[in-house]
This record gives sequence, structure tokens and C-alpha cells, in this order.
Amino acid sequence: MRFVFDHNLSPHLARALGHLVSAHGDEVTCHKDLGWQKDADEVWIPRLAKEGGIVITCDLDIVRNPHRQLIFRKAKLTAFFLLEAWSRDDRVRALEIAARMLKLWPEITRLAQQNPAGTCFAVPYKGAIRRFHPQGKRPI
Repeated sequence: MRFVFDHNLSPHLARALGHLVSAHGDEVTCHKDLGWQKDADEVWIPRLAKEGGIVITCDLDIVRNPHRQLIFRKAKLTAFFLLEAWSRDDRVRALEIAARMLKLWPEITRLAQQNPAGTCFAVPYKGAIRRFHPQGKRPI
């Protein structure tokens, strides 16, 4: 499976995780390494969905902004939204964040495989991964 970390997550985290999980057949990359770091959401979301990728992001504006949400829905892009403490800019915690992501990786890949394209998941720093329904009854 192909996972892409968007521009609001460290490329170093994506690269390190990519090295560790590549032996299991997963590919992990980031917007910077793809040359997408300056692309608007309206550009990279449909591109990644067409290529069959899955996004890992802290950017909830993707589903809060009505225009972006429409593009996101049409693209049917599977996403894992890292919530809360994941997005703090604290270099001391970098190893802790990497360890947490690695611990969650089997569950992330399982959920990505077992759910249809366009499914969203909330990934709290502490607690279980759950389906994410930003619009109430309709899953994105």
C-alpha cells in the first residue's frame, strides 16, 4: 500500500517509517519527496486518489472547508487524520512520535485494506483509531 504524509508532517518521519515498513510491502513517502509541497489541496488530493494512495495528515481543513471537502469526497481518498498532540512542533518528542506511529502502523494498514476508498479515520495520540465522520451520518 502507498501512504503519503502531507506537508504538515515531518518528511523525516515519513522517510524513517518508509524504511522500516518497506520490508512488509508498504511504501511511505511525503509531499516534499514527491515535489508536491507547494501544490494546493485541490491539486494533490485527486492526484493521490487516482494513483491509489492514502494520505496521513494533521490538516482537518481538508474536511472543514466546504470547497476542499467536495474535492475530497469526489476523489474518494482514504485518509488518516492525526489529531491533538501529533501536530505539536516539539523536536524533543520526535522519537516518541515516531515510536507511536510505528506501534500503530499494523492497525493503520489493516484499516486501510479492509475499508472502502474514501473512508476517513481519526488517529488520536492516545487512544484507539476510529472511523471519522466529520459530517455526521455520512462517512467521508
